[in-house]
Amino acid sequence: MNRRAFVVGLGGLGAIWPLACHAQSPPDDALSLLRKGLPVWGAWKQRPSIVAISREDDPRLTAISQAVNFWNAELLKLDISFRLGPVSRMVGLLPANNFHLSPGSARHNPFNMPEHIRNIDGDVIVVLSDGDFSPFTTGWLRPKKLIVEIPSEQTYPLTVPNGAAYVIAHEFGHVIGLGHSGDTNALMCGSSPWCHFSFPAQGILPLSNAEKTQLIEMYPPNSQDDLMRRWKQDPLREQNAG
Repeated sequence: MNRRAFVVGLGGLGAIWPLACHAQSPPDDALSLLRKGLPVWGAWKQRPSIVAISREDDPRLTAISQAVNFWNAELLKLDISFRLGPVSRMVGLLPANNFHLSPGSARHNPFNMPEHIRNIDGDVIVVLSDGDFSPFTTGWLRPKKLIVEIPSEQTYPLTVPNGAAYVIAHEFGHVIGLGHSGDTNALMCGSSPWCHFSFPAQGILPLSNAEKTQLIEMYPPNSQDDLMRRWKQDPLREQNAG
């Protein structure tokens, strides 16, 4: 089987998008994004719902809200009506190998979503794992559903102040459709060996001008329903896993 892999995520080891072509080939628009170094899922046509799967008292839940609020505020500044959220929560730790697709894995077919993932009610599934690995974002094209997997809070850089919010905000940049930047002063830095020195103790690094331009191209201002403009912070809504 021939396989082309697209890796996005923190420090170049975050997310993997293997184009495992069995019966289907990736659509032309996905290949175009791949050639540009961007996530092949592209721009969202609707506001994606987010579900966080974690243990009941997970401290990283606050970081998810911080990351969503950061992105929605940045999109508002750009006069873009697209927003992330709403956010809900499923209580429970699921086996890591149910989700974790390490870089280079041949298990992931972007056209064949596993049933246990299909049954989770959410467009973006954030798995707050207890494992030790690099954070990553990956997903499926039809229907469009993404997984963001975050390692244990005992794993660097989640061990540093503000590390969890920074890592999750970086991964949400991939969810929205951004690739990596070589700018060590920007949130989406991932193609420079110096990126791992750029975690701020407070706040989140800004977007580069190029990324702002890219977002406006992906989500043209005033192109979506005005109701999406009425952004406010979305509290986590709880539900039970299983």
